[in-house]
Amino acid sequence: MSFQQCGTSSPLLRVEGLHVGYPLETGVHEALCGVDLTVRPGEIVGLVGESGSGKTTLLQTLTRLLPEGVVISARTFQFRNASLLEMTEARMRKIRGAGMAMIFQNPKESLNPIRSVGDQIAEGGRLHQGLGRRAARTLVLELLARVGLQDPIRMARAFPHELSGGMCQRVMIAMALACKPFLLLADEPTTALDVRTQSEILKILKTLVRDPGMGMVYVTHDLRVIADVAHRVLVLHEGRLVEEGHVQAVLETPLHPYTRCLLSAMPRLGARKGPVAISRRIAGRPHVRDSSGCGFVTRCDRATDRCALVKPILQDHGQQRRVACHRCGEAYMKNDVGGHPGALRKERTGK
Repeated sequence: MSFQQCGTSSPLLRVEGLHVGYPLETGVHEALCGVDLTVRPGEIVGLVGESGSGKTTLLQTLTRLLPEGVVISARTFQFRNASLLEMTEARMRKIRGAGMAMIFQNPKESLNPIRSVGDQIAEGGRLHQGLGRRAARTLVLELLARVGLQDPIRMARAFPHELSGGMCQRVMIAMALACKPFLLLADEPTTALDVRTQSEILKILKTLVRDPGMGMVYVTHDLRVIADVAHRVLVLHEGRLVEEGHVQAVLETPLHPYTRCLLSAMPRLGARKGPVAISRRIAGRPHVRDSSGCGFVTRCDRATDRCALVKPILQDHGQQRRVACHRCGEAYMKNDVGGHPGALRKERTGK
């Protein structure tokens, strides 16, 4: 489904002005500050940023799996037109399975080592669909085949330690699908896998989202993966959304200095100094959460006095594009770092 087609559907998920605060002895640490996120059926939304930018916190907030005492507020926080903030814990338990499903980064750590693969996949079908033993077993075999695992009967009897990392990740996807969710939340699911297995897993995920009514939030630090899999991309920096737009537009013409730095920091294939170029580090002090000014000001080579004093607001910049930068759109941006999505996909896959 194209990005334009996705845009005509009613949102599965609609989040506006999301704030998440962790209480500390010295005050409240804001992990997310006014974040917006919309996902429509048939759409994959990519979420990128450095470690500590708030990506995983956002997924945990969507499933309400944050530690006790964390304060959540938002203007809008809806899943399929129902308020997630107002749901009881009993209702959220159903949403976490039948509504949303998480695919984790390290499947071997997430799977139960003393239960067979088939038992773990069947549990979701029994709990959320009320399947009997025979129907659950049929579902397990269907799902194992769907995610590309050969000999589903043997796989269903296997234990996690008997499988490779790629096989375990396929099992995790099958577990997520067992509950027939509307929204998949993928937290860097291919990071620990080799390039070939990454490509196979991404192909499976893209195929799944073509199913009627399903959408996905895909979290990663790898912009090449975003170029390959996502329709839209959101860039998080220090808990704030700094750029949002169609993946092709953002990666070809990044408008926020932080997005440009993320692109320039990626290793490049075919460099003169060996097969992989040395990436540029993002200079300065990361994770500065001042009450005033732009959070990227200490690391930005284009910062002005205004950047240090006034926090930029996320504003529309052309069609389906938003950026939080005082200098967005200035002439210097046009000839700066960018990366064509097709070229990024080619670097990752070699195709």
